Amino acid sequence: MKNIINIFSSILLFSFFLNTANAQFRIRNDHFLQIGYEDYRILSFGEESTAQPNNGKYAIEYWPSADGLNFWKPWPTPGSANYILFLRNDHNVGIGTAGSSSYRLDVNGAIRCVGLNNNSDRRLKKNIQPLKNSLEIIGQLNPVSYDYDFTFDKDRGLNPNDFPESKAQTMMNDNELVIKDEDRMGFIAQEVQEVLPQLVSEDENGFLALNYIDLIPVLTEAIKEQQLKIEQLEKEISALKSLNTNINGAIISNNHSFLSSNTPNPFSSYTTLRFYISEDDLDKVAIMVIHDTNGKEVYSKQLETIVGEGTLELSTNSLSSGTYFYSLILNGQVVDSKTMLKAAQ
Repeated sequence: MKNIINIFSSILLFSFFLNTANAQFRIRNDHFLQIGYEDYRILSFGEESTAQPNNGKYAIEYWPSADGLNFWKPWPTPGSANYILFLRNDHNVGIGTAGSSSYRLDVNGAIRCVGLNNNSDRRLKKNIQPLKNSLEIIGQLNPVSYDYDFTFDKDRGLNPNDFPESKAQTMMNDNELVIKDEDRMGFIAQEVQEVLPQLVSEDENGFLALNYIDLIPVLTEAIKEQQLKIEQLEKEISALKSLNTNINGAIISNNHSFLSSNTPNPFSSYTTLRFYISEDDLDKVAIMVIHDTNGKEVYSKQLETIVGEGTLELSTNSLSSGTYFYSLILNGQVVDSKTMLKAAQ
């Protein structure tokens, strides 16, 4: 009976200390266990028998100043470290970091998963518009290879003097956040920001991050635009072959007179057509003819026939932008044809 009374007295005394106004640990009558409600407190888990002092293998702490809950490994536990998991008051989470006010999840290290799905249902979107000029946009981007090389302060601006010894020792013994990741490929966020600012975000410390996933639609549309250009060029090549076979009934000749590439090409308001007349063709009537991609003649001029190289300065202000074929015709026979491109003004 005496032992029972002693045990009951001990429980009452323990409960008294737990529930005093200045207690660090309280058992409330609404099913809550309260630890350091107003002050910095640590809840330790697991025994680390080799460590002196034994601060446990893992611990949870509340930071009044940072207003967050930090899961960490106290000193002198092997591998002691802060920010194993940090739950912020703004509902953001940090893994290996103290988190960021700019991102819901901030991770120090690579992430591996089976799949990554973004919400993409049409019913969740509005103001849907097709992308335009994607090929031009991609042409302004500058892919690079690089190595990560940066260090973050291990204390994250916290003062070890503001914490008890176990926390201060962990902060002093913890490693700095050093990132030296080699052989990476990507873009420079500042450069992308000039072209696609909607893909670049900035954190509270001024560091920029790039949304690579949203770059995929731009790349896809650029490929589609490029494919259209390829198909158009294939049509123009086919038209050129047909043009070389027969222009206004003329048949290809096999003599040695020929055309050289025009300069400049592409051109804007003028270009120079260059040709060569062989000695065998000196007495023949030479004509320079220009056709559009539909085979319509848009220009024709008789040339002065002299042996050797000749030039024809051509003003192209009357021509609309697009692809043209120019041909050298001797006595009704096409001896050579080439392609030239007028740029949009």
